[in-house]
Amino acid sequence: MTLLLVFAALVAQDITWQPATPRQGSLIVLSAPGAITGELAGEPLHFRGGKALAAVPLSATDSTTVRTLSIRWDGAVVGDTAYVPVALRKTPSNEQVRAAERFTPPPDSALQVRIDHERELSREAGRRAHDVPRLWKADGLMTVYYHLSRALVAVGDTVERGQIIGRVGATGRVTGPHLHWQAQYGAVPFDPTDLLKLP
Repeated sequence: MTLLLVFAALVAQDITWQPATPRQGSLIVLSAPGAITGELAGEPLHFRGGKALAAVPLSATDSTTVRTLSIRWDGAVVGDTAYVPVALRKTPSNEQVRAAERFTPPPDSALQVRIDHERELSREAGRRAHDVPRLWKADGLMTVYYHLSRALVAVGDTVERGQIIGRVGATGRVTGPHLHWQAQYGAVPFDPTDLLKLP
């Protein structure tokens, strides 16, 4: 009996996450000692030292599923599954979206073609997010800075903490200068302020 318990302990893989009950559209840190890969919300997980980042989809209701794979001591591939409880994102009940009248008519055919093209570029960027060189612990993580009047960095540049990467602008269909900061894990968007909470 003792031998069976020891064997079960060697095979078992514990999956944990922080925060314990993430809200819809948030970044989480998964811990799964021994895991080499996995999946959450259709996005591959990139484990390093038993830890990986993942994003909880906005569409998640009460839970989302995490699947991991590890290689057991005898060479067998072992899968494990966990269900992460998800808290609903709080939204004000009286919230109303208002847009300037010039933005409310349907786009003409030329603008619709441009919008469709930009959507496809965005989807492709999400798909390629996992193909980046593994230079960061955050494989698959992508941040985007929309509406810049001028980008001060280019593809391939190494960016240092605190470096200015662009100038705020009002490009695109906007009513004034601002920064639209977006973050996503693969194609799953999450609250970019969660990045500020990482150790």
